[in-house]
This record gives sequence, structure tokens and C-alpha cells, in this order.
Amino acid sequence: MATFVEPPIPLKEEQRSAPILVTAQPVLQVRGLVKRYGPKIVAVDHVDIEAYPGEVLGIVGESGSGKSTVLRCSTSKSSRMRVNTA
Repeated sequence: MATFVEPPIPLKEEQRSAPILVTAQPVLQVRGLVKRYGPKIVAVDHVDIEAYPGEVLGIVGESGSGKSTVLRCSTSKSSRMRVNTA
């Protein structure tokens, strides 16, 4: 499956506006991440993450928005995270 992503920098001005076609597999992939505390509190709800070779991934949000929870869940042994090291 091919995915369109923003091109890495630096590029010529005329190249910056067009997305590029990436045929490489993501080096990190998380699908449908959910974290609940008890039956009523949903901390993270269906988060998808993909990072491709050469990309820098940043998780940004307000205090208490679930950034650390997403990272902790993504790296736990029970997560369905896929890491491609090839």
C-alpha cells in the first residue's frame, strides 16, 4: 500500500507544494490504540500512528491530553504496534 506524506526538507520551492508517493513500509505503525480507565474514562480513543523512514514524529497536545499515555501504550508488550527494522 502506498501512502502520501509531506516531502522531507530541503526541497526546491516548486517541489514543496506537492506530496510525494512513499512506497516504503512504515518503520512504526500503531492502529486503533484505545486506553480506558474503568468503564467510564476513555483516555485514548482509536489512535493511529505511522512513521516512515526519514520522518520525525512529534506528539503534541495540551497538558493531560494523553501524549504520555499514547507513548506508554504504544510501547507496551500488549500493544499491536509493528516496528519494521528492515
